Amino acid sequence: MKKKIRIQENCTQYIKFPTAKRKIVIKFCLSGGKITYFSIQYLYYFNERWERITRYDTRHGYAHKHMLHYKKRKNDRELVLGQSEKYNDIFTESLREIEENYKKIEHNYFY
Repeated sequence: MKKKIRIQENCTQYIKFPTAKRKIVIKFCLSGGKITYFSIQYLYYFNERWERITRYDTRHGYAHKHMLHYKKRKNDRELVLGQSEKYNDIFTESLREIEENYKKIEHNYFY
């Protein structure tokens, strides 16, 4: 199931539910056909709440991935992915990575 929500001028948010306990929240903004901002979050329903498992975003002016861990919040890591001229490609690859590897991403989060 996919749900599309308009969030502001030239920005869109999608929510995908691969299963009832898994969701991917996708936000992006466009200017001239190019992505200027994005955020992709993968969440898993656990202990009666949604836990953020991983996040890709451009919040600090560059694309990066947050690798989160259930029991080791202080050991969460960030991986730089690239600069703004590559946002379209990074966005596409990041979403594909989550969709194809969500079970492995979950395993890395919990163990």
